[in-house]
Amino acid sequence: MFLNQLFQAMRASVPQEGLLTQNPGQEMFTQMFDERMAAEAADHMKHGLSEALYRQLAGRLGDTTEAPKP
Repeated sequence: MFLNQLFQAMRASVPQEGLLTQNPGQEMFTQMFDERMAAEAADHMKHGLSEALYRQLAGRLGDTTEAPKP
């Protein structure tokens, strides 16, 4: 679900001005395409988002093996 929202936000950031106008059917197809791409991306992720966040934030914590000093 997160990836689907991310793809929709990325697509919304691209200007839609140009020679071609967007038809109602094209908008529906684009939404279905984004949903499918998000599902495929989620299936092919080796590790989840939570693990990536943990690795990134754990590096900032430093060495936590020492006991806190009173």
